[in-house]
Amino acid sequence: MGPEKIPDELRKTTSGWQSAIAGCAEHLGKSAIAFVSGEGGGWADPAIEVTTGQTITLLAAGQVWLSREANLAFPPSVGLWYRIADGPVTRCISNTGTFVADRSGPLLLIAKPPGEWADPAGNFFAEYPHAGASGGFIVAVLVWSGDLEAGLTAFASHDSSGIAQAERIRRANEQPLPRGWVPLWRLGQNSTFHQDVAADGSRVLACRCENDAAIVKYPVDIAIDDDTRLAWSWRVDQIPSQHPENTTPTHDYLSIAVEFENGQDLTYYWSAALPVGTSFRCPLSWWDKYETHLVARSGASELGRWISEEKPILEDYRKAVGGAVPQRAVGVWLIAVSAFQRGLGQAAYREMQLKTRGGNLWIGP
Repeated sequence: MGPEKIPDELRKTTSGWQSAIAGCAEHLGKSAIAFVSGEGGGWADPAIEVTTGQTITLLAAGQVWLSREANLAFPPSVGLWYRIADGPVTRCISNTGTFVADRSGPLLLIAKPPGEWADPAGNFFAEYPHAGASGGFIVAVLVWSGDLEAGLTAFASHDSSGIAQAERIRRANEQPLPRGWVPLWRLGQNSTFHQDVAADGSRVLACRCENDAAIVKYPVDIAIDDDTRLAWSWRVDQIPSQHPENTTPTHDYLSIAVEFENGQDLTYYWSAALPVGTSFRCPLSWWDKYETHLVARSGASELGRWISEEKPILEDYRKAVGGAVPQRAVGVWLIAVSAFQRGLGQAAYREMQLKTRGGNLWIGP
């Protein structure tokens, strides 16, 4: 990493991390600090070879600016991805993350918004939505030879930025998704959604999204018709937008969606200000070809209490999406975005199901 590549605002942090790495050297097999540029869209090579079974921690800071004039940027928690050799792309679970290498080879890093991946193998579309972007991430790559917790503790004791302590807290608080739910590969793994228990003892799928973006999916494969309904209950405590969500700078929201076999998805969300029944295509690049938003609730008056919903998905599809109607549903998603206005969204979901003529498919949790 050449010092000339590091943005001025990240130089002090980089210097502090270099000292912290020296302070935990006895626990490390290998280490590097890499700058991952948001401008070129290519892979950065920190010159770190890993072997199967090694534990690696990534600590990241900075942001990629899509437009400084519009105050549009994304942090490492949204756009830092890694791969080992020719393995699949994986998003760093937050601004920090720890994983075990599933193969041997060079570790590569890249800054990518979720709409640029063509497939999980790591190919990406030729048209880059963030062409002309600036900034980037500094990433400390720590390959542990000793005890992970002891190493993070040693790093934290020499680190004024608090990044290693943040990873210790993240690991201590990590909670699983309910059975059957998986992160949507296009946005990668996340710590936004997790299994929880409500005050009344019921199981819920909880969401806390702070300056982040995440989607989890429950795969299904069922025939749908005009009788098919999506039903769920949700308690939204805080919506992440203060403005109508139908523009890129304000596109922060919490929602539940149905994915269809034709690649389209219809997502029901809670708006800050748009009237119930308003629909629009997603304002984001790539997503504008596949995703349609439909306002199910609006405003703050009903926040903080459980509300049950039931929606006729094909009727809504005709009104909001148009064209030939799909024949099958292939997934139910939960979506949370708060990266544009860098705020906080909090909600919980339960009693999710697809109701059909042949019976109800319980999605849980």
